[in-house]
Amino acid sequence: MTKLSTTAVLPVLSIVNASELAYSLFRVSFQTVPVLGSRVLLTISAPESRLALLEERPVSEWPESTLGELPFGPDFDCLCVDASRAEPNAAARAEAWIDPVGTTVASRSVRLKLTDGWVRVKQGRAVVFASKKEWDAIAAALADFCFYDFELRKLERDIAAEWPRAEADLPLASDVASEDLRKFGEISAMTRSVLARRIRLAKLERPLLKCQTPLPDAARKLAARLRVKFDVEDRAETLDGQIEVYEYIYEMANQRMSEYKNFRREYLLEILIVILLAGELVFMVLEFFRK
Repeated sequence: MTKLSTTAVLPVLSIVNASELAYSLFRVSFQTVPVLGSRVLLTISAPESRLALLEERPVSEWPESTLGELPFGPDFDCLCVDASRAEPNAAARAEAWIDPVGTTVASRSVRLKLTDGWVRVKQGRAVVFASKKEWDAIAAALADFCFYDFELRKLERDIAAEWPRAEADLPLASDVASEDLRKFGEISAMTRSVLARRIRLAKLERPLLKCQTPLPDAARKLAARLRVKFDVEDRAETLDGQIEVYEYIYEMANQRMSEYKNFRREYLLEILIVILLAGELVFMVLEFFRK
């Protein structure tokens, strides 16, 4: 079960004082140790220990100066706009920042409505258009969701990349020849890899389905809505079924190869026994005629 510090969201309350402007840009990164100049947003323990760190980024000419490559991994830039103080065209400018001109439909952000604003999210970026007092809880909910969504995406990519190899190894689940024994090391490595992914998915199962962070009700509902919007539960079930197929293929392949190796050893041993018996028989015959 994922355990998160009950005080994990307290440091983020300083977000509201981060800037006197109606907007602020933050970088949320996931590290193993705190970084100078950042604040701890969340403490995550599964699948391994991580700190979600919040760092304010300088914004001189929002949002044009913030355009650039998306952060790597689960990290993301979060543009927070105070809905009560924003200029009339702030919403349009924020949407243009997260979905620049030319953005394909597949890579566009997902929009969710809030009580007094909205949130747009996609891998690497998020926009919070809400009252400044809500920024802290919303940022924590986004950090929780983005981390686990990235972990799920990584597993999905890894499994999808190995499908051609699994299909090539499929015949080994039913029949093995002598030349196939050369692949025994590769099959064993794939088996360990599949089991490692099974363990990782098992660690992620609970936080993927439900936010484990002690957040206000509105933020917890936002995290739940994000999981629904991004089909997290269905994707996790699909991934579980795919890993099960891998497990079956490589379990059967290991079994067939082990059986064939044992058969060869037994066959060679039987031949050796026959040779020894034949030699003993020849020796006895020679002794008989010598006498």
